[in-house]
Amino acid sequence: MLSKDLPDIENILALNPRVKTHAEIISTATKKKEKKHWKRNPERGCDSCVKLENNFDDIKHTTLSERGALREALRCLKCADAPCQKSCPTNLDIKSFITSISNKNYYGAARSILSDNPLGLTCGMVCPTSELCVGGCNLYASEEGPINIGGLQQFATEVFSKMGIPQIRNPELPPADEMPDSYNVPIALIGCGPASISCASFLARLGYSDLTIFEKEKYIGGLSMSEIPQYRLPGLPQANRAQIFQGLTMEQGFFTSKDFLPIVASASKPGMCNCHSALPELRGVVIVLGAGDTAFDCATSALRCGAKRVFVCFRKGFTNIRAVPEEMELAKEELCEFLPFLSPRKVLLKGGRVAGLEFCRTEQGEDGQWLEDEEQTVRLKANYIISAFGSMLGDPQVVEAMAPLKLNRWGTPEINTDSMQTSETWVFAGGDIAGMANTTVESVNDGKQASWNMHRYIQSLHGQAVDAVPRLPLFYSAIDAVDISVEGSFLNIELISEKTAAYWCRSVAELKKDFPNNESGADALELNLSCPHGMGERGMGLACGQDIELVRNICRWVRAAVSIPFFAKLTPNVTNIVDIATAAYEGGADGVTATNTVSGMMGLKADASPWPGVGAGKRTTYGGVSGNAIRPIVLRAVSAISKALPGFPVLATGGIDSAETGLQFLHVGASLLQVCSAIQNQDFTLIEDYCVGLKTLLYLKSLEGLGDWDGQSPPTQKHQKGKPVPTVEELVGKDVIARALRYIGAYQELDNKEQVLALIDEDMCINCGKCYMACNDSGYQAITFDPETHLPFVTDSCTGCTLCLSVCPIIDCI
Repeated sequence: MLSKDLPDIENILALNPRVKTHAEIISTATKKKEKKHWKRNPERGCDSCVKLENNFDDIKHTTLSERGALREALRCLKCADAPCQKSCPTNLDIKSFITSISNKNYYGAARSILSDNPLGLTCGMVCPTSELCVGGCNLYASEEGPINIGGLQQFATEVFSKMGIPQIRNPELPPADEMPDSYNVPIALIGCGPASISCASFLARLGYSDLTIFEKEKYIGGLSMSEIPQYRLPGLPQANRAQIFQGLTMEQGFFTSKDFLPIVASASKPGMCNCHSALPELRGVVIVLGAGDTAFDCATSALRCGAKRVFVCFRKGFTNIRAVPEEMELAKEELCEFLPFLSPRKVLLKGGRVAGLEFCRTEQGEDGQWLEDEEQTVRLKANYIISAFGSMLGDPQVVEAMAPLKLNRWGTPEINTDSMQTSETWVFAGGDIAGMANTTVESVNDGKQASWNMHRYIQSLHGQAVDAVPRLPLFYSAIDAVDISVEGSFLNIELISEKTAAYWCRSVAELKKDFPNNESGADALELNLSCPHGMGERGMGLACGQDIELVRNICRWVRAAVSIPFFAKLTPNVTNIVDIATAAYEGGADGVTATNTVSGMMGLKADASPWPGVGAGKRTTYGGVSGNAIRPIVLRAVSAISKALPGFPVLATGGIDSAETGLQFLHVGASLLQVCSAIQNQDFTLIEDYCVGLKTLLYLKSLEGLGDWDGQSPPTQKHQKGKPVPTVEELVGKDVIARALRYIGAYQELDNKEQVLALIDEDMCINCGKCYMACNDSGYQAITFDPETHLPFVTDSCTGCTLCLSVCPIIDCI
């Protein structure tokens, strides 16, 4: 038996999936030990959690790789009148940029984002999306959950930032030296935060050339830079300090959020400033006061500054927490403790330093008001206190500088919320100072909104009327100046098996010995009259299958030679496949297989080199395309043959990736199903799944009362939860048109001695074993799989067929 030769088939397939024939028993003690070997997420116990001190790596759950972004973008429904867009303060065209991502047009996605939000990358990282765009996603009403819009936005803008392509001036504007004088007026923007950056960006796009942003700090970005920690981003100017904290200093162990977060930010963000400050060292227990986003930022930052334990204490209950769920969940995952219904009453000092804090309990009365019960007190020992109870505008110099602006009762300027104009018509306000924006994205929108109204005001001073309906220019780069105004499948270019005919004959004998109930020898034959690559040029495969007389004669010769059934495998690369099937029928074939692969070309890289490319010259040829891509072609072929030759068996193959699609082929006349590409993409256990699925579909058809089911899918229930339904000639010769033609030729022009081998990047490998299964089930058994580490290893048997590359789920891992 061939399987007794080393390496025998039993060892090669030892870790491959098997259809279960019985239930297994493994002791609970063994499983507890085994799961620790394979566990990827951290243990729940404190002693085994990830060390956070001085760890400022990106920990947001929303961050996506390219693979994750493509998969997430494909989930998007591209809804009509998309509610996600209506929920975005800057009115991003979310549906458009997600469509661009799904098409791998990352620049197009970034351009769409930056056209409406110049700080698109920052907002992709820190936006409270669950309260904004994601909160409006229609998929919230489904079990799969909403689209990760923030992660997709961050991904697209990060990819674009790596391109290093700068924004250019609006190409629709006249040259700078021809702009009217009204566009040269000096414009000052105070504070280089999101509102000013946004406003300046849009004013520049409109054509204004004399823009100056004044910033007192040595870095730009405002509070988004100084108060959002590095692990989240690679409120008002001053903290609201309660009376009981007056006189306390950082040296004593007391911080406000406005003290603490800027220190953490400057120490953790490379390049923020040249001060090279050190992180605060918070050894011991830290109490954070507050329940907003800033409080939870302080809590998770305290862990990174060395805190052993962090208590987040707040006056109201969990249902009143103001922070977005993402912030609270992160603090919970990092094992911060939450203590509700506590109001601070007295700071406990020891040796002049913070030693604890005394609280009284709070309760909500029947009228909804919150009351403090002085009779219920709690004391917590602590080494540090961080107050994040809110902010206020109290700096007398700032207030004095804003004169003669009218201020409201909160001490911020009175503004027209539609125009962002203050009581002084030439002064506009936005961001924190305006008191309207609670988030970075809202500050960006304040600047965007102000820019158009500043434009209208300035032009009115020069006698020019500007439409009240905003028409802000889009984002442009050099890419947009390029002039083009003139007019789940596989590809196979491998010729034949590298195994000899003797090998296959011996394999048939071995299979018969392994399954003794069948007689020795093949049970049936399938005649390859169809392969479109290589064989046609040599008078085989496609060359036979496209000739009606040759098909008829070959079938007659085979019929005269054998008594077992045989099927002619047909090619779809013909004008009329029914004529070829009729010839096989007339030649005595027991049936036909419809169909083999479609002649095609898989694709080209950006430099016009093809994939797959053979040898140093990167040559390619037209190969055989299979899988889901050809399903519509095969459905047509099977149905046409079945109608023309009733009762003549048709074996269907091409795009069968589930029991449901298999049933489609049976419905159009197939007698038998063949599955190949789906197996290559996964493993042989799919066959059992398809068989069980097909049985289920047929059984459900026999039951009464299920007429409104679609296969195994019951009628969709209404699940709208929680909301009411309310010029070619010029391009020729410029190394663009016809550039790829030099790579394309006949099969015999390829050099089959220029062999490539698969290389697996162990650092990128996620240990799924798909390459191992595909190679062993459908390839050359050239990949081993370590049972302890689950690392695949490519042996010298590799022929470079690229099957492992085709099934690997991780981009560039193989």
